[in-house]
Amino acid sequence: MGRLIKMDFYRLFQSRLFWILSGVFFVLKFITSFIEPILVDWLVQMSGGEDIGFTLDVRLSEVIETSVPGLLMIIMFISLTSFLYADIKNGYIKNIAGQIPGKGLTAVSKFVIMLAHNLFYGIMGAVAGFAGYFLSPSSNFIFDEDIAQGIEVFFIKYLLTLAMGAIVLFITTGLYSNVFAIVLSVLLCVGALSLLYMGIDQIISLLKIKNFSISNYVPDMLYQNISVDAMNKPESAIALTSVIVAVVFTALFVAGAVVLFNKRDVK
Repeated sequence: MGRLIKMDFYRLFQSRLFWILSGVFFVLKFITSFIEPILVDWLVQMSGGEDIGFTLDVRLSEVIETSVPGLLMIIMFISLTSFLYADIKNGYIKNIAGQIPGKGLTAVSKFVIMLAHNLFYGIMGAVAGFAGYFLSPSSNFIFDEDIAQGIEVFFIKYLLTLAMGAIVLFITTGLYSNVFAIVLSVLLCVGALSLLYMGIDQIISLLKIKNFSISNYVPDMLYQNISVDAMNKPESAIALTSVIVAVVFTALFVAGAVVLFNKRDVK
């Protein structure tokens, strides 16, 4: 198992697409963080100093908790999907599967790489965001008292990306579908499945089940909604809910990928 993980790490680090997408991600995160305060300052000046609902204050806790925003998360998931499907696409999964006691261990190995992959993007996003905001001439950077909670949100969101990544792992490794995995990744990243969830909520309401919304129990919606401010609301359980949902989704879909891959004929 250890040799399999080392080999997968080698595959990741030798992937030009991984490094290209990582560079694009870092640059875009830095540029957007650098320009945002400048645009806000311009809007304030154009409004004559009136309150326009934006502020030039940038809290470090917010920078940490928003290290991987939805649109840029698409880049991270394209990189992840490319890695997860590479051995199947290029055909050398046949050589790997024949040398290990259980084919499904390849899915476990890929998940281990996912742990490092997603954490790398999260840290990179936080560093790029910090550098962009800190160097922007128009921002008022504040080292606030919510930094610890910002770090907590960072790791909860990290767990939620693993849950979404486990779904992608199930599709690529278990179902052998790269296109579907990429499309679903994009939908998860931008919260586009909210319409589907609304439809499910309507069906649930017809069953006379009240005060229940599936959007509160799926990783992509929780990723969009969790923040320091949301956690500080009275009687908020979003942090605990997010952790439980992340663990359950990850366990189910990783286990599903292992079981399904063990049953498939490697081609």
